[in-house]
Amino acid sequence: MEEKLIISTSKILFPLSSAMDMVSPQLSAHQLRTAYIAWEIGKALQYHPQTISKIFNASLLHDIGALTPEEKIRLHNFEVDDPQPHCILGEFLFNSVRWLRPCAQAIRYHHRPWNEWVKETLDETLWQKAQTICLADYVERLIDRSTYILHQNRRIISEIKSLSGVLFAPQIVDGFLLAAGRENFWLMLTSPRLYTHLLQNGPHTTLTFDIRDFTQLATLLRNIIDFRTPFTATHSTGVAACAQYLARKLELTKEDIKRIHIAGNLHDLGKLSVPNTIIEKPATLTEEEYAIMKQHVFYTFSILNELPGFESIRDWASFHHETLNGIGYPFHLSKEELPLGARIISVADNFTAMIETRPYRPWLNQQEIVAVLRQKANEGLLDPQVVDLLITHYDELEAIVERKQAQSRQYYQQHFASLVNRNRSSAQ
Repeated sequence: MEEKLIISTSKILFPLSSAMDMVSPQLSAHQLRTAYIAWEIGKALQYHPQTISKIFNASLLHDIGALTPEEKIRLHNFEVDDPQPHCILGEFLFNSVRWLRPCAQAIRYHHRPWNEWVKETLDETLWQKAQTICLADYVERLIDRSTYILHQNRRIISEIKSLSGVLFAPQIVDGFLLAAGRENFWLMLTSPRLYTHLLQNGPHTTLTFDIRDFTQLATLLRNIIDFRTPFTATHSTGVAACAQYLARKLELTKEDIKRIHIAGNLHDLGKLSVPNTIIEKPATLTEEEYAIMKQHVFYTFSILNELPGFESIRDWASFHHETLNGIGYPFHLSKEELPLGARIISVADNFTAMIETRPYRPWLNQQEIVAVLRQKANEGLLDPQVVDLLITHYDELEAIVERKQAQSRQYYQQHFASLVNRNRSSAQ
């Protein structure tokens, strides 16, 4: 990771958008398609290019506040009576990243119906952004993925017309109708080339990315990963703190210490693909469930592989279930292929998991944890040098990790817990 990178927003947003929609075939490319529809509406209505860019960027991550696969699927199927919790969380998450902040309010109101907007003094720029995303999202969800698109576009157009002046602003509907009157609009919307088309031609902006931006992005993703359930609400924070401490003791460079902290925050990024029913299961996973769980590190690798400047972070984060004896997963790397950063993250992940209470077991005490770590080191599962270092500094390290996790738990309770619980209640 270089000190500064000049990159297109697409290089960051496209991989993240795809990652959030990979939980189910019915969600595949949902946010990408929504962004395309919103872009076409913006062009039809001749919005200012900067406004189009902001709408496009917001659309790519508009469901960021839906933290679990189950919630995303319910939203997509029109099964959520109260969409506001994910809108509020989405706004909060957008506000946590400097270059996403200008889009935050549009995310907050992207499910507000037009008949509620007209009851108050309108901020024209805001309602245009929010309503464009609202209509684009609705259109994408109306699509039956098992039916040829030109056999259903008239039905979709008819339903959108019927909602003009109620759910959607008439002006936004007019823009949609202008775009939807062309067959190529629908054919590109459902084309497997859509990703490439948007990547090459979309309304992208350029960013100067520095270590602060990488850290903000990593924290945003950590919160999405961990805050979906109280059982994991502090896990990545603990892994990052533990790994950073061990890296300092091993006298890694200052830049590598920063990188390993980011890798700790992102090591479970691929769990976006794992249902909460597995994450929260209060018993040992079945063989079939464990097979699903195994995919998370592969997806961590795949997502980070698309982000520029994340090469070392990608390897350190996604190899944390590899082992020195070569029986780890999913790549089955050898001892020689396993970098020190990944070995540190692996030890940090094992340690942090054992000091936490999980649905299937209580936390372990120091004697139990040391015994498990030594056994795994002896069996070639963990690096003996890193394990010995952790055990030598056990008390100090445990205090640091617990303090960081307490701060993360407080943050979760303050900003996320009530909305997560509200989502769960509406699903029951």
